[in-house]
Amino acid sequence: MFHVNRASLCALPILLSATSGFADETTKGCHFVYRAAVVGERIAQQVVIHSDVQSTISQSDQVVSSEERRVRTEQLREITVLEADRQKSVMVQLTYRQARIIDSTQPDAIRTRPQAVANKSYIASRRRDELIVTYPDGTLPPRKELDIVEANMRSVGKPNPLALFLRDRTVQVGERMELPPELARELFGEKSAAESAQRITLDLQSLQTFDGAQFAVLEITMVTDDGEPQTGTLVVETSSCRTRSINLNTIVDTEVRRGPDGHTFLVTNRGTAHVSVQATYRVATRSKPAIRQPTR
Repeated sequence: MFHVNRASLCALPILLSATSGFADETTKGCHFVYRAAVVGERIAQQVVIHSDVQSTISQSDQVVSSEERRVRTEQLREITVLEADRQKSVMVQLTYRQARIIDSTQPDAIRTRPQAVANKSYIASRRRDELIVTYPDGTLPPRKELDIVEANMRSVGKPNPLALFLRDRTVQVGERMELPPELARELFGEKSAAESAQRITLDLQSLQTFDGAQFAVLEITMVTDDGEPQTGTLVVETSSCRTRSINLNTIVDTEVRRGPDGHTFLVTNRGTAHVSVQATYRVATRSKPAIRQPTR
């Protein structure tokens, strides 16, 4: 299983799941061609995370509470590219059509609650190294919403590291590629197993076609310090180098400090999660919405 912090789970590249409608091409090779995002492009992205974690709250090294939680997080979000250059989206509009958490810790008392971002829209852009998130009218969202959007949109304004690695490569089915450590850290996040992995590889398992497009099915294998191989699957469109689906079993390991100075408490979550992300792309002709400058 991949060891990934919870923020990284939601920040993985924009993705579409391989379905039974794909035709298998097991004996061929492929050539990856890079295609940059274009203004007006829309991505409908569905994210589902099943997590089973031990959540502990402690203060001054004393455990205040500890419980096992089984949670399913669901997000359906629409991303529209507002500005782009040759390698990345510079500004996007993000709308959460659905964002909810389903807590099944107690099977006979399942609870569903919306996330703070549900049914809201945001503008995300990058100014040098800083990610700027506002409402469409330029005002700043509260911290609870910012934490979610910033985690989801940390790739805005940055080149897609996997796409840059694959571009212009010709790969045969069965061929193995080794990811440079710095690329793996960018792809999975600094606080992930990629930070200490001894080796990370991509194996081209097969080629599939769907609606006339070719997709490469890649298996990721990460060997960490404990020697236990961890695997996941990516589906990448060869004509654009976009990651269209991802399925990962991950290890959740997060620590967050909350509360005012002098009265802070530590929330830790440790356990496992399964991450599934799917996306569809389409280019829409639309006028760019009026965006006000953020007010601070």
